[in-house]
Amino acid sequence: GIRTVLVRILTKHGFRCVAAVDGHDGLVRFQNAPERYAAAVLDVMMPGMNGFVLAREIRRLVPQLPILLSSGLSNDTAQDDTRHAMAEIGLRTLLRKPYGEEELIAALAAELGPAVDAGV
Repeated sequence: GIRTVLVRILTKHGFRCVAAVDGHDGLVRFQNAPERYAAAVLDVMMPGMNGFVLAREIRRLVPQLPILLSSGLSNDTAQDDTRHAMAEIGLRTLLRKPYGEEELIAALAAELGPAVDAGV
């Protein structure tokens, strides 16, 4: 699935990944060791807890953590709702599916800043 592909891409570029099976699992993993995370890549439509709810919880715990949101929603209403929710949470980066490896790495680099230039 997409989770496996993302982990493979990110690992290839020097990132250590923690892949969660759903939003609740992601929150538990994050709560157990928030200091381990340099960023989070979330999907809008995760089972159990959607990406917006998880992003709010992560922001509550670590307000400055870079969070990238991914979405395959394409109709105008969904896009407007997504933009509104992102602004409310303070998210800047939306990866629209389908996106490629270069777009993912560039988005992470933009969120993380100069430390990513070396691929780490």
